[in-house]
Amino acid sequence: MLDDHYRGQQSKVAGGDIAARYLLCAPGTLLTAYALILHLPECSHIRHPEQLNRMMKVTVGSFLFYGFFSGMIVPDAWFFPASIFNYTAFIERVGIPIQFFRTFCAASMAYAVTRILSIFEWETIDSLREAHNDLEDRVRMRTASLQEINFELREALDKTRKT
Repeated sequence: MLDDHYRGQQSKVAGGDIAARYLLCAPGTLLTAYALILHLPECSHIRHPEQLNRMMKVTVGSFLFYGFFSGMIVPDAWFFPASIFNYTAFIERVGIPIQFFRTFCAASMAYAVTRILSIFEWETIDSLREAHNDLEDRVRMRTASLQEINFELREALDKTRKT
């Protein structure tokens, strides 16, 4: 009897895991990929858009595949689609555990996002360097202007004192 209760609890937990994958993982990864696709046109404003574009596309693809491998291929269950698209059916057809593909997707996501962040970091540093140089130029021009005004005021003051 206790064994039946344990199996029932285990079944509820597995059902909750599967429901979370269908209701959260699959739509969440699809929405993330869609949001990244919407940001692709904004990548053209970056100094090295081809690198950023490539990494964004790798990230989008990784999220799409991860959504499929994690959100649609789930543990075995009695209800559809888990009764057809499950770990057992996948390994029987492909011969490789689904976790291998999930790991590959997660690693490619991590790599691509890290590269994207390094591109943004480089852009930020470059922008700060430009702003610093621009500020130094402004300070030099303002200093020169003030020195000229100071010189003119001294000359006028010297003329006033001499008369």
